[in-house]
Amino acid sequence: GDEAKLELISRSEAETKHIAGTLLLKHWDAIQRGPIIVALDGPLGAGKTVFAKGVAEFLGISVPIASPTYTYIEEYDFTRHQTTGKFFHLDMWKVDSKAQFERLEFGQLLQANTVVIVEWWSQVAAYVSPLLEGRKRVLIGCQLTDPHIDEQRRLTISQQDSHDN
Repeated sequence: GDEAKLELISRSEAETKHIAGTLLLKHWDAIQRGPIIVALDGPLGAGKTVFAKGVAEFLGISVPIASPTYTYIEEYDFTRHQTTGKFFHLDMWKVDSKAQFERLEFGQLLQANTVVIVEWWSQVAAYVSPLLEGRKRVLIGCQLTDPHIDEQRRLTISQQDSHDN
């Protein structure tokens, strides 16, 4: 489908989490056909991990979510209504080569009933793109800015659903 940009303002962690859940809900039906991938970018402290926590809450995952900066990837099981699947949380901050990225076997994660969140997406976007070619999937991009006065963050959202094509 076409890529529409959406500008949202979040004034709190709760609001950022709510936005995350709302975006997933919008595309939820597509998860039976392919993965929902969430691409997060923004400076340290912009709320990427908070966004990931919002997704985890939406999925009904109750264990604490922390950024897997040193392990790169964390896997969780979820059951939401009738859907059972996997939630993968990736932190690509320290990935600086294609060889390093390939060791993560990202392509294996791209299954139906799977939600994949990637923090520091821009670090690996060039490596991921070929893996998404021709696949049924939803790609939600979110660029977060540093909080301004009174904790406001701007979230710039893009959404691509290959199912629309």
